[in-house]
Amino acid sequence: MRLQRAWGCPPYIPGTGTGPLVTVTIADASCTEPSCYTHRTNESYVLAVSSTAVSIKARTIFGAGWALSSMTPLAQAICRVDCVPVKVDDAPRFGHRGILLDTGRNWFSPDDIKRRLLDPMAATKMNVLHWHVYDSQSQPLEVRSRPSLWQPYSPAQRYTQEQALDLVSYAFDRGIRILPEFDLPGHTAIFGKADASLTDCLNYIPWSGAGWPNVMANQPPAGQLKADRVGVATGLLREMMDLFPNKVISTGATEVNFNCWNEATITPVDDEGYPRFRQKSLAKLRAFQTKVASAVNQAGNTMAVYDESFTELGFNNSTALPKGSILFARSQPQRAPVMTSNGYNVVMMPVRPYDLDCGLGTASAAANACGPLNSWASIYGWDPLANFTTGSVGMRSRVLGGEVAAWSEHLRPSVLDYVVWPRAAALAEKLWSPASATRNITAAAARLRRLSERLTALGLNPSSLSWQSRNFRYNLLPQASQGGRNVTLPYCDTASPQYSHLGVDYCAPAAKYKGVRLTFGNLVID
Repeated sequence: MRLQRAWGCPPYIPGTGTGPLVTVTIADASCTEPSCYTHRTNESYVLAVSSTAVSIKARTIFGAGWALSSMTPLAQAICRVDCVPVKVDDAPRFGHRGILLDTGRNWFSPDDIKRRLLDPMAATKMNVLHWHVYDSQSQPLEVRSRPSLWQPYSPAQRYTQEQALDLVSYAFDRGIRILPEFDLPGHTAIFGKADASLTDCLNYIPWSGAGWPNVMANQPPAGQLKADRVGVATGLLREMMDLFPNKVISTGATEVNFNCWNEATITPVDDEGYPRFRQKSLAKLRAFQTKVASAVNQAGNTMAVYDESFTELGFNNSTALPKGSILFARSQPQRAPVMTSNGYNVVMMPVRPYDLDCGLGTASAAANACGPLNSWASIYGWDPLANFTTGSVGMRSRVLGGEVAAWSEHLRPSVLDYVVWPRAAALAEKLWSPASATRNITAAAARLRRLSERLTALGLNPSSLSWQSRNFRYNLLPQASQGGRNVTLPYCDTASPQYSHLGVDYCAPAAKYKGVRLTFGNLVID
């Protein structure tokens, strides 16, 4: 095939069809479906560029795709004959290089996901979109086995199964696999909107207690799937595992509130009956998660959960957390060596420095849960293997890679690319390149600036490397109104005041945006 753009070595003559001949050789082209693409897939390639030809040799189609990604900046450069020959012998340091997107608190159209996330992910060799499908505020993805569980904000803010399949196909064509997440049994108050009998402590106010773990919910609305309704969870998972061909499915298992299962009666941690209460609650959760794990494993898939199942709940080496499961090391990343030594695979996902919503609009942790902003430099400067000794080769090999997280309480479609890029690209380079090649932050800054120019040329709007987000225009918007027919059923616009135990209304910061059409211009100031 021919490269269809000007290389400058030799000059491309429009209309002549001339230019360097591109030869692609793939050793094993058998993986042509998403189901066979995993963190173990060989993504290596060798790219050789001369003044007259381009040669790509790769073990798989994925390596060939990344070689083409590497050609793009070369093709866009002002290139003289003396810039060649070029030879790149390349392979990723980690097989899991991802971004989490939360579509439960705010909704993002399939076009936004494609253009603002998947396309730039392909350009930066990121290969996992971790899709946090629903949360307590909305469930936007079609469920056919139990249609009442399809609870989007509005008919215009939902995903059909055909749209989900299209996203899977679009991503796969770009070397990206979609890892779906259905957080269970916590973060499921939205199930109560379908059937109140499915959930405990539904819409309980105040939704927060006197401090962790004395809460009904991490944020409103309160409510979570009842421990004895695990059949609803496994039924949902079976349908979704048929829909998503990825061999890993996340069941989250995060921020389960035992007080919610206690009929909204708070048992303080200093109460003499608390240890017994906690053990009874743990037993309920262990039984629930055992059945969830069994459903996932029996379907031939691997279960992924957040690390609290290991660190806080103590389910390690049990049927609730089978060996070989994947742990997202989020709350206690320093314990990753212990997780891997117990037979678990780990994806590094620490709040600090990988959460992209930390500090949006404020430097205060009190106003944003985790301020100040996690900058690109802090992401780039953190080594995923920082807590491993140099001799622990076996344990290090169980670290599959890492992810930045775009939780969407503070995130809108109009600012998605601005918030994510180029910060996610800092992680992309850190996870792809050898550790020895990612120590010079000045050189990395120059590369990220060039990448931002490329993304801007593609019509995206990346933030500057110096962005601090102190003047981000809004603070907390769990889906405030945007106007327009069938697009105005947001959680905070329709809910009654959601008071915490301090008498603070969670939805109050969104009130000033009710009825305002939110655009990039009125949400961001640098």
